[in-house]
Order: sequence, then C-alpha cells, then structure tokens
Amino acid sequence: QILLDVYKAVSAYEEDGFLKAMGNAAELIIFAALQRARANPLHVSKLSDSYGYDIECSGERIDRIEVKAASQNTQGKFKISRNECEKSFHFGAEWRLVQVVFENRAFVCERLDASLVHGVRELRQGVLRDLVPTDTRYFRWTESAEVTPPADAWTPAEIVLDPKFSTAGFRSNMRHGKLFKG
Repeated sequence: QILLDVYKAVSAYEEDGFLKAMGNAAELIIFAALQRARANPLHVSKLSDSYGYDIECSGERIDRIEVKAASQNTQGKFKISRNECEKSFHFGAEWRLVQVVFENRAFVCERLDASLVHGVRELRQGVLRDLVPTDTRYFRWTESAEVTPPADAWTPAEIVLDPKFSTAGFRSNMRHGKLFKG
C-alpha cells in the first residue's frame, strides 16, 4: 500500500506539472498574438495570481483575459480558481475566458508553434456566472472547480495567432524538468 500511495503522489505531481506547462504555453501563444495585434498586452500572471486573469490589454477599455489550455480530447472543460471566478463576476464584460486547444500531436513535439494549435475559442459572456453557484449555507467554494459548459457556450475567439511564434515544446521542457517560464 505504501508503494501505491507513493506512486499516486508522484503521478499527481507530474500531472500537475504538465498541466501547468500546458497553461503557461497557452498564455505565451495568446500573449504573442496580442503583441502582434498591438493590443498593448501585459502578462500579469507573471507578476501575481491575485489578478484573477492572465493577460491585461489596455486601450479604449481594459481587456482582462484568463487563458485556459486543453487538448483536443479535453476541450470544452477547464478548472477555474475561486479567485478567477470572483474576478470574472467583479469585472464583468472586461473579463473573458479564452481556451487554447492544442493538437494532440503538440504534446510530443520538440518545438511549439501556432501550427500546433487546433483552435482558440472564447466562453460567451455571462455563461460562467450562470454555471457556477455562489456560496450558500449548504455549498462553499474551496480552491477551484471544474467547469464543463455546453458546446454552444463557446464562440471562436477573434485572436489571430502569430505565425512566427515558437518556443520549446512540451516534450523538450518536460525532458529537461522545466515548465514554460516565458
């Protein structure tokens, strides 16, 4: 039983690291696209998780973007922290959730670029508020939740990826024990 418990703990740690690497790669891809579009992006998640979103663009209005990553097999669902959810409610239309869906082959490549992105989509405004319950006497948020919105809750994101973007791939980073650091 001890060996099984250790195996489970190590597997969970490695999975968490891989999911973190996926999320970081998705943020880098969206950040590069926003830079190319001259949207004046700031990668705030590198400063602190307390923002409740990953990228902020300033212009006529502030655009606060939470980036989620998925494979073709896991697209449509995501984990959201309590803080991210609360910030989405607080900022309303200024906050949006964008999901980068990687081609399944992206996970074995040495380099990651825009050609390995299956698609980029956005959760329609207000959907998160409709799906996520607030705290009640009988329900209380802890750290995070997994959300699986209906398929029609997603729209194609109006973000054009930078065809010149490239970074070390998942395979390369995981082999060297690194996560994407930007």
